Amino acid sequence: MEDLKVTVEEPGAVTRAVTVEVPVDEVGGRFAAMLKEYRRKAVQPGFRKGKVPEEVIRRLHWGDITADVARGLIGDSLEPALGQATLEPVSEPEFEIVTLEEGRPFTYVAKFEVRPRFEPAGYAGIEIAGETLEVTDEEVGRLLEEIRQSHATVKKVEDDRGLREGDVAVVTFEGRVAGAPLPGGSGKDFPVTLGSGTFPPGFEDNLIGAKAGETREFTVRLPEQFSDAALAGKDALFTVTVSEVRERILPALDDEFAKDVGEYQGIEDLRAKVRENIRRTKEVAARGRLRDAVGRRLAELHPVEVPPAMLERRRESLIAEAERYLVMRGMPWAEVQKTRAQIREDAGPAAERRVRISLVLEAIAAREGISVTEEELAAEIGKIAAANKLEPAEVRRRLVENESLAGLEASLLEDKTLDWVADRAKTV
Repeated sequence: MEDLKVTVEEPGAVTRAVTVEVPVDEVGGRFAAMLKEYRRKAVQPGFRKGKVPEEVIRRLHWGDITADVARGLIGDSLEPALGQATLEPVSEPEFEIVTLEEGRPFTYVAKFEVRPRFEPAGYAGIEIAGETLEVTDEEVGRLLEEIRQSHATVKKVEDDRGLREGDVAVVTFEGRVAGAPLPGGSGKDFPVTLGSGTFPPGFEDNLIGAKAGETREFTVRLPEQFSDAALAGKDALFTVTVSEVRERILPALDDEFAKDVGEYQGIEDLRAKVRENIRRTKEVAARGRLRDAVGRRLAELHPVEVPPAMLERRRESLIAEAERYLVMRGMPWAEVQKTRAQIREDAGPAAERRVRISLVLEAIAAREGISVTEEELAAEIGKIAAANKLEPAEVRRRLVENESLAGLEASLLEDKTLDWVADRAKTV
């Protein structure tokens, strides 16, 4: 739409009020077209369809006609008006009609939120507390022991000895709370390693010394995070019969063991690879902490106002993440919903910080000319495709269809810019 008159007011740092005036000729044409359309469809007693006089249409339907004209004019003029004013809303606009009548220009005001204007500063060579990466012999020893434990063999104990820590007990058990069966609290010929923490605290300890064929009855307290919130923290009475005692046979940490678990020349080669794996894991974790620290510092250096709409979207995203986590931890959905108000309150500061970090990184990318290449975008789409067992072309099609491609590119740009700043950070 051409010949629009556009004026912009700034009620606040992140709010704009845009007044748009549509030319009178465009308004007249819209009213004429809408009247014609209403006449074509109108069914009125005493008149043939499509032959209702215009004055009757005006008298009966003028309010609807005016509303339709307004919707059409706003829909067709808003985007070019925003382009003319070089504005990009981050919230849904609210509209106020100033004038709308035949023979006069149509004037309306669109109010919405925008990103704050600011110049990023202090990000080059940003100072972050450093850390020293060290892999100790104790850490290497613990991981080697975990590998050794995972390669243990299990053998039935033939003599009449009782269960020891680390043994595997094959048990048949039944749990009851206040005389009623404990949901999920029974099993037959179930193998449990004593000391593994598979059962509620105290369950495995009560089996120490039990022999094959022996039945024991004992009470343990269900944990506060028990899957059934109504039973959390209550006492459960278990009746357990040990049908078999098995012992775990651990291999020696020698060259033969190293060759059995992988393509290693010997135990020292395995030890060196374990040390390197620990180091790489620590480096990845340290890089993550560095990125987090850089993001937090950028937010501190740029206390810009966050648009409420962006804050609310990020808050809802964090709430959804928290709810998924609680459900995965076994909390019933009804209980999760009871905590929503607290989750929402807790998510506020984190959401504001994350939006502010995103705004700063976006500004840095613009200043430094950082962008996402088509190759980088294609590589990320390839990762998504592989993870979901889809063809990259199909993933791209879905992203375009769901209008999510730009969001993926923005996320990649944010990560790339954060890496750019982190690479230039000074550790102190």
